[in-house]
Amino acid sequence: MILIGDLNSKADSTGTQTYANLVGAGFSDAWTLLGKGNGFTCCQDADLDNSASTLNSRIDLVMFKGNFAVKQNDIVGESTKDKTSSGLWSSDHAGVVTSLKLTVTSS
Repeated sequence: MILIGDLNSKADSTGTQTYANLVGAGFSDAWTLLGKGNGFTCCQDADLDNSASTLNSRIDLVMFKGNFAVKQNDIVGESTKDKTSSGLWSSDHAGVVTSLKLTVTSS
């Protein structure tokens, strides 16, 4: 099972209990297994016009349960070089790109 989304629950367990409940239910957080840096994805200013990135929390998550191995993680859209030609951020959130490999066990 793979769960991907803006969960509006900080991965540092502050705020809502959603993240802690998912981990308690056996989900693994792909970023904690193979992410580099803080993995912040939220939030740019509402008008997307801030000059420097204001990403300060990790609420956009890739979580999984089962026989998966994390192969790669990346955050996209967090750098000023990723801004549009008009100087705006493309979204108030950066994106998470994760590669998972399903591992098969023989019985």
